[in-house]
Amino acid sequence: MGQSIKTKLRTEDFKEYEKAVNSLSYCPVVYTNHMIDYYLEYFRERTDRIIDKSIIIMHENMACGVWPITLIYSRDTVTIGSNGGSLLPPLFKAGLPTSLEGKLIKLCYEYLLELCRHYEIKKYETEEQFINKQGVSEWHLIGLRNGNRVVLGYDIFLNLERSLEDIKAGFRRRYKALINQAARNWDYEIYSKVSKDVWLEFQDLHYQVSGRKTRSGESWDLQYAGINAGQNFFIGLRDANGCMVGGGLFATSKTEGFYAVGAYDRSLFDKPVGHLVQYLAIEEMVRRGLSWYLIGKKFNTGDELVPTEKQIKISNFKAGFCSHIFPRYTSQIIINRSDPA
Repeated sequence: MGQSIKTKLRTEDFKEYEKAVNSLSYCPVVYTNHMIDYYLEYFRERTDRIIDKSIIIMHENMACGVWPITLIYSRDTVTIGSNGGSLLPPLFKAGLPTSLEGKLIKLCYEYLLELCRHYEIKKYETEEQFINKQGVSEWHLIGLRNGNRVVLGYDIFLNLERSLEDIKAGFRRRYKALINQAARNWDYEIYSKVSKDVWLEFQDLHYQVSGRKTRSGESWDLQYAGINAGQNFFIGLRDANGCMVGGGLFATSKTEGFYAVGAYDRSLFDKPVGHLVQYLAIEEMVRRGLSWYLIGKKFNTGDELVPTEKQIKISNFKAGFCSHIFPRYTSQIIINRSDPA
């Protein structure tokens, strides 16, 4: 093409990156600064080394897109992806001409190939989730033209651009009675600001439920800071004695809510603790004017990577709140030095 994509590293200008994120017509939570920072910390103790290579995509000296990119070093190999997982596609600001976006996507693909060659990466995975658009993306089509093998998965979403009455009408029938029952049995609070004592109480509940330390204190601290910065919110449930019996942390972008982590007293397994937390979170997301709630992945017995019984039960529970199940495409790519865009 005779030209290369113009970029700026996220780490060079966090504010400009966030401004670019907020220019997107739809912004998945996983593209935001606070989620990228969280995942970097989460995977730091699970890998030999993780490097943030996320970029702001520039056109005529103006930010026009974002692309979360990470490099993970493990033993003698380097893996390219986003947030420690499969590589997400670049996204572009609202109103960008279709022809220009297509040109930039091709340049992004060439940029990716150059990164892979530089770090001697022989293969990678790229994953595309719902971004409130119809049809497959140009990024997806480029992959297909280069022989990518695509594996289909599913995500559980709830459309929030309706009245609460309409949203509740779409819940699994028995959920409405369970939510009402739970609201009578437990005190609850939605925290847009939270004290350190309350957050440590939730961490302790999470530890009791999981039976082990699952991640670093620094990653918990980042989520705590995110609540008080307005990027996350927390919901806590307490019994008559004031003991925390359940809670959920939810992350947000300007358009999307995301269920980040939950913990529920095991002795109340047969009680609708989680049902109430989910409903209260949905109420808060509607209040904040979000468009969609990503509740989680939908696991099925026929999935290529066979899920556990626990994963299927949890996803079936989440699906009782959803309005839509959307496809998630994971493409598996072997690098060919002559790959065209």
